[in-house]
Amino acid sequence: MKKRILSLLLASILLATLFGSFPTTVQADTVQNMVRVIVNGTEHTTGPQGFLQNDRTMVPLRMIAEDLGYEVSWDEESRAVTLQKGENTLLLTVDQNVYRKNGEEKEFDAAPFIKEDRTFVPIRLVAEEFGASVEWNGEYRIVKITQLLDADTIDLSRLVDWKILSAEDLKKDGNLTVGEALSLLYRLEEGYEPYWDYASEVRWGMEDDLRPMNDLAEETKALLLGVWLRLLNTQELSTVDLDSTLTESDALKYIIRLIGNTYSCTDDPMELEYQTAEEIYGCAKARGIIPQDYVPHENAPIGRAEVYQLLYRALRTPVTFGGYAAAYVTTWADILDRRIERQAESEE
Repeated sequence: MKKRILSLLLASILLATLFGSFPTTVQADTVQNMVRVIVNGTEHTTGPQGFLQNDRTMVPLRMIAEDLGYEVSWDEESRAVTLQKGENTLLLTVDQNVYRKNGEEKEFDAAPFIKEDRTFVPIRLVAEEFGASVEWNGEYRIVKITQLLDADTIDLSRLVDWKILSAEDLKKDGNLTVGEALSLLYRLEEGYEPYWDYASEVRWGMEDDLRPMNDLAEETKALLLGVWLRLLNTQELSTVDLDSTLTESDALKYIIRLIGNTYSCTDDPMELEYQTAEEIYGCAKARGIIPQDYVPHENAPIGRAEVYQLLYRALRTPVTFGGYAAAYVTTWADILDRRIERQAESEE
């Protein structure tokens, strides 16, 4: 609920700035085909914009490549662009479908082209060859490009800084229970532990779906009430076993619901209804939480450290709040940083 209120407020504030961010020299038909491009959580509102052409999303190559850590060089004579990152080299030639990756010749069904002195490429080429995940929402024309964080760049101590975990939690081995995982994610979103009070009792009594579980302990009811329609849908609420060992698929399901996209100020995240392995793992890959070639271990227990790594990646992935032109993009990492800053200011 707090997330929806926040999205409504920020969406209204950002509405004017978003409309004002487009270049004034762009023709009306181009504006209609514009695509908002977010790379690793940062939206580009100046310079060349992405756009739709022949049912393909085209994005400015240099901007995307540099944001993903590639060095970009241009050869005027051959009209070729070379991208270099570590041991990987990608050579693209304008108006040619054939390109080379590390010397190997490949072919794509849409060629790069120049528009207003900028080289544009299909977004799927970026996804396949840059090792990035791409999430596309056609209704709101938002494309998010996210690079999977390498294991050596994951800093789990940030989970302690954000007061999600304690330093002792990071030292624990073994597995989480479903209840522990849901409590952790609730604490992340709300900033405090679930608790039971008079208001909770009143709300519980007003909900037809909750009254049959009235004999549960208050601590359990507080948790279920807190995660209902955020991490658990109504059907799951009465069947979830909080004492069972957390599996990989359930860990991913709860995490992608936590960072679920809302494209209106009132709707629940669409990810709330994801149930199948295809939906859950497909979303996790599209959001840059697991690699594209990841092999699922659906019902296998998942260790604490692995859950924390998945969570850290998820907190760094872009999330959309709000709707239509006022939809804005942020990351949970940024939200948590701001929360800590506000707490520090209030204590001064």
